[in-house]
Amino acid sequence: MDVQTSATVDMWTDFGFGQHVTITPADETLAEVFDECFTAPRNRPVFGDAKIHENSNTVVVDGEFFYLGWVSTLDGKITWRRGKTEFISDILCDPDDPDVPLWYVNNTLDGGIVYYADWRATEAELSKIDIPIGARSADDLRTKTRVVVVPAQRNIIGKHGWPQLRQTAAWARAYKDFIGDRATIAKKAALRVEKVTAKNAGQRTIDSIVSRMQSDLVNQGMGLDRNQNTTAAQTWVQNENVDLQWMNRDTGAQAAQIDGLGILGQFAAGARVPLGWLGRPDAWQNRAVAKEASLPWYEQIQRYQTFWSSVFSDIVEVTGRMANQYGGKSIDDFSCEVGLDSPFQNDISEIAEIMSALTGAVSGGALDAGAAGRANLEFTRLALLSLGLRDVETVLEPPEVTATSELAREIKKSRRLLSGLMEKFSKNGKETSHA
Repeated sequence: MDVQTSATVDMWTDFGFGQHVTITPADETLAEVFDECFTAPRNRPVFGDAKIHENSNTVVVDGEFFYLGWVSTLDGKITWRRGKTEFISDILCDPDDPDVPLWYVNNTLDGGIVYYADWRATEAELSKIDIPIGARSADDLRTKTRVVVVPAQRNIIGKHGWPQLRQTAAWARAYKDFIGDRATIAKKAALRVEKVTAKNAGQRTIDSIVSRMQSDLVNQGMGLDRNQNTTAAQTWVQNENVDLQWMNRDTGAQAAQIDGLGILGQFAAGARVPLGWLGRPDAWQNRAVAKEASLPWYEQIQRYQTFWSSVFSDIVEVTGRMANQYGGKSIDDFSCEVGLDSPFQNDISEIAEIMSALTGAVSGGALDAGAAGRANLEFTRLALLSLGLRDVETVLEPPEVTATSELAREIKKSRRLLSGLMEKFSKNGKETSHA
C-alpha cells in the first residue's frame, strides 16, 4: 500500500472512531447484557481496544465485511467474528424484494457450501429460498448454536459495498511513479555537485586531481586503499591554475510541483481527503483556505459516523433479541446511544466563550437554567476531551461511593478540578467578549 492510500485509511478511521467508542443501551437490562458481550474476552478480537479500529479500516479498504454472530441457544450469549468480503461468494435476496438480503453464501476451503442467515430475516422469509442439496445452514456447523449475520456495507452498488478508495488506485500509482521519478532526477543531479577545471594541465595532472578526489580502489583496482574518500565538509586546496566551481542544475522542480499537485489532487478528490493532508502543505496558501477546503471532509466524516452508529445499533439489537429468545430476558427497548469522538478540532477558547454566553443568557432570563446546565455539561465534556483527558464520564458522573473511601476523595478532587476548569473557561469567555 502506498503512502497516500495508507494515510487516507488511517484518517478515515482516526476521525471516524476517534479515541473512544461508547455504546449505551437505553434499557438497563440490555445495558448489562451488551456490556458483558462487548467487553467479554471472547469478543476482543472484534471489539477490544486493540482491534476495534480494524472494523473501520476494513470497511474503508474493502467497502464491506460481515459480522458473524455465533449465538448459544443455552443462554443467548454471542461470540462475534468478522467475515471479510471474500468470505461471502454470493448474497441471496428475497425473490419478492431485491433490497432485502436473506442468505449469505460461503464456499468453504473444503469445497462445502454454507448458508448464513441475515439477522433481520424471519423463518418465513428464509424459507423462500431452498438450501440446495449438498449445502448446509451455518446453524448446523455447531451444536446448540445459531448463527446470524449483521452486514457492515458502505457505498453499496448492487449487493456489495465498495471501497472508499475504489476511484483512486490509478492516481495513487501515477503519483507514486511521479515521486519516484523526481527522486531519481534529484539523485542524478546530486551525483556531480562540483566541477574542477585545471588550466594548461596535462593528463598526469588530471589523473592526480582525480586520484586526490576519489579512492585508489576505483582508479587503480588496488587491494589496499591508501586514498579513501574524504568525509563531508572537507577543505579543498588548490593552486591558481585549478578552478573549483559549484554546478548549478535546473531539475524542473518548480514545474514538477504544479504537476504533482494536479496528480495528487485527483487522488484526494476520489479519497475525499483534503489535499494538504496528503503530504502537500503547499496546497494551502493560508489558514482560511485550509479551513474552507476541509469543510467537505468534516461533512463526510459525520455521515461516516452515522453509518457506524447504525451498524453498532444493529449489533446491540441482535444482542438484546438473542438474550430474550435464548437467555430468558424481557427486553422491550433495543435503542442505544453510540458515542464517537467529535471530528472537529475544538478550540478551548471558543468553548469557553459559548459557555459564558449561555451563563449570561440564563442571568438575563433568555434561557432556562436547566437547558443551559445540560448544554454546559456537554461543552465541558468536549473541553476535557480536547485537553486529552480519557474516561471523561468518570469525572462528570462519578459512581456513588462512601465518603470515607479513597475513591471518594479522588472524586472530590476531580470535582474541584472541574469546578476550577469551568471557572477558568467562564473568565476566558468574558475576556474574549470584552475584547
